[in-house]
Amino acid sequence: MSKKNNNIEVLSSNWDFKKISKSSEFNPNSKQVEDELQYSVTVVEYDTSPKLLSVVAKNSFIIDWATKKVIWWVNTKLNSNELNDNELKKWNKIKNKIVKYWVKNIYINWNAWFEVIKNIWWEIIDVLPIVTDTIRLLPWWEGAIQKIWADEVYFNIFEWNKDVLQEKIQAYKETWARKNELVANKINWKIRTWYNPNLNDVILIKEININSKYYWVAKQESCIDQVLLLKYIDDYFINFFEKWTMKVKALYDKSWKMTSEDKKLLKELFKQKASGAKNAFNSLFVSWDLWEINLDSDIDAKQFTDMRWELRRDILVDLEIPYDLLYTDNSNKAISQSSKENFYDYTITPFQSLFEEVLNELLQFEKENAEIFFTKTNVKDIFEEAKILVSMKTTWIITTNEARELSNYELWNIEWWDMVENNWNQDLSAIQKEELIKSLQI
Repeated sequence: MSKKNNNIEVLSSNWDFKKISKSSEFNPNSKQVEDELQYSVTVVEYDTSPKLLSVVAKNSFIIDWATKKVIWWVNTKLNSNELNDNELKKWNKIKNKIVKYWVKNIYINWNAWFEVIKNIWWEIIDVLPIVTDTIRLLPWWEGAIQKIWADEVYFNIFEWNKDVLQEKIQAYKETWARKNELVANKINWKIRTWYNPNLNDVILIKEININSKYYWVAKQESCIDQVLLLKYIDDYFINFFEKWTMKVKALYDKSWKMTSEDKKLLKELFKQKASGAKNAFNSLFVSWDLWEINLDSDIDAKQFTDMRWELRRDILVDLEIPYDLLYTDNSNKAISQSSKENFYDYTITPFQSLFEEVLNELLQFEKENAEIFFTKTNVKDIFEEAKILVSMKTTWIITTNEARELSNYELWNIEWWDMVENNWNQDLSAIQKEELIKSLQI
């Protein structure tokens, strides 16, 4: 990311994307963003303005496309061996909100905040998303503050361990803090973190950041130059066709026979002709001797399209999305299948693992030793897998029954399975198969 230009342009209140005129103006350390929230207490600021990041993501079709693809794959159902159907239904509902909102934040700013709603029995009944730009961490990590317009609201950071929670509540009772705030207090000459039971809880979903223990960085930040450049190329072609591909030129009357009215008429005709696609490519005949001077040089559009193609690849690599998963311009089935499996193994599975950790922390608060997990999607090519099993069975590497087991074939749905279930160590001979077929026909 270029950082040569330290004169950061202050964006206007309407957050027009075109105000970001070049990538050097996207400075993650800039604090000169207009309408930045001013809190009445000390807070931990984000490395980069969430508003600025959201402007870039909102105007990037490829980030929006990648976000939707990840949501579709990550958001599978939850299962548990300890929860009943009603409990699973509740946690699946909570999971849907967390997954959909947090995945969007992966590419916008990664940090995703949720408010944990409890009833009077301290049971979790809902989890609500919070707009990232409205909330900040407090310096001692155990609290957060949200600001909307002039109102400020304090939150506890959710604590799932009830023993630790009781210790923090006891520490709160030893302070003189008001009911609606969080303040760091010194107890026995040490700053103690504590939990105000009068306030609601929030959770912050993020990943490890080697630069900050408080927040993470957006995935789009590492490819921000490419995202902006791709946007500028698209803008160029939009303007190119909006102006019906007309080059800038100057017309002049070589014979000096045009009157002022003639020139005025010609000017109006050209303004109408250049007004859009509806009037594009219409012929215009004049009786005067007109010459022109081209003010633009010819631009090779192929260079732009090739660059656009390369930029899409670079961005998707950085966002951990296989190119062949979004663009089906490759007819090679093996490559497409490999992309699908890699996407699931190296992008979807890590995201689901992180979600499981967060959801299980919430669940442990209600039901100890209970665990929930995502149902896994089978992304293997069934036909190719079957051919491999047949080949292994034919060469006596595995038996028929072992092949059935490896293929996850639901053997208990076959009425006669109990007649062959003892044949795990060796396959059936030809004579045994005939006898088995005869017995099944009776």
